[in-house]
Amino acid sequence: MMPRIASVGTLVGVLLVGAVIVFAAMIWLDPIGEAFRDGVSATTLRVFRVITDLGNSGTWLWPTGITIIVLMIVGKVGPHRLDGRLGQVTLRLGFFFAAVALSGIIVTVAKRLIGRMRPNHLGDGSLWQFDVFAWSSNAASFPSGHATTAFAVAPAL
Repeated sequence: MMPRIASVGTLVGVLLVGAVIVFAAMIWLDPIGEAFRDGVSATTLRVFRVITDLGNSGTWLWPTGITIIVLMIVGKVGPHRLDGRLGQVTLRLGFFFAAVALSGIIVTVAKRLIGRMRPNHLGDGSLWQFDVFAWSSNAASFPSGHATTAFAVAPAL
C-alpha cells in the first residue's frame, strides 16, 4: 500500500498554524526572556554557553567530516576484512553529517529571508526589529541555528 501524501491545502494549513504559534510565542515569551536575561548569574551564563556550544554545527561537522575522510583513507589502504565494517560506519557518519549540514543550510537561508535582528543589535530596545531579506548575520536570529542543529543531531545519533 502506497503512503498517502498530504494535499497542498493541508500543508499550507499546517504552515499557517505553525506561523501563528511562532508569532504568539514571540509576543508572550520574548518579553519574559528579556526580563529574565538581566537577572541571570555568571555561573548560569557559563552553563548555558556550554549547552549552546553543543548546538553549534561546527562542533559536530568538523569531527564527523574529518573522521569520514580518515575512514575513507583507511578503507583504501587497510586490510580488506575491514571494508564492510568501515563502509557501514562511514555511511552512518555520512548520514549524520548530511542531517546536520542540510538542515543548517536550509535554516541559514530562512534566517536571511526572515531577517529578525539579534538581541544585541536592537537599536531602541524593541524586540520587534526585522530586516527582511538582509544577508547579514546581525539580522539572523530566527529561526535558531543552534536549535536546528540540536534537533538534527538528536535523532541522527
